[in-house]
Amino acid sequence: MQRSKYTRTLLVSIITVFISLAVLLCFYFLLAFPRHGGRSVSLTYTVRIASVKEALADSIEVGELLLENAGKRTLGRVSDVRVEPAVTECYSERDAAYVRTEKPGYVDIYLTLHADAVSDARAVYIDGYRLLIGTPIYLRLPAFSGVGYCVEFEEKI
Repeated sequence: MQRSKYTRTLLVSIITVFISLAVLLCFYFLLAFPRHGGRSVSLTYTVRIASVKEALADSIEVGELLLENAGKRTLGRVSDVRVEPAVTECYSERDAAYVRTEKPGYVDIYLTLHADAVSDARAVYIDGYRLLIGTPIYLRLPAFSGVGYCVEFEEKI
């Protein structure tokens, strides 16, 4: 008699836990993947690819499509490529401060891209990909696959 009472209590507890998990998952998906009810905009944004070999800078050309590496989404077309020497910070014991020095053989590449996007109060979405300043973008170009960071964007209606 005692044993069936514990079994019934255990079964009710397990069902309660599963229902709670289902409700939490529903709330998570509603918050993490919002519907895009914003307005369509023309977006110009810049992605910084930091500390890459100099030879890579010559292989990226204007007009190439930028793809998101994981989701295979098209994130825009390259309209400008700007190259600057890569800079690193290191601690100088002589000066007792951090010193910025150039990193020989490496450059930072700034890609300016154009894309059609949807903008709402929280973010800008390109083909469903959420874009924010500082967001890492796992990108793929014909000559490069890696990570870049969104450093600026401008919306035009």
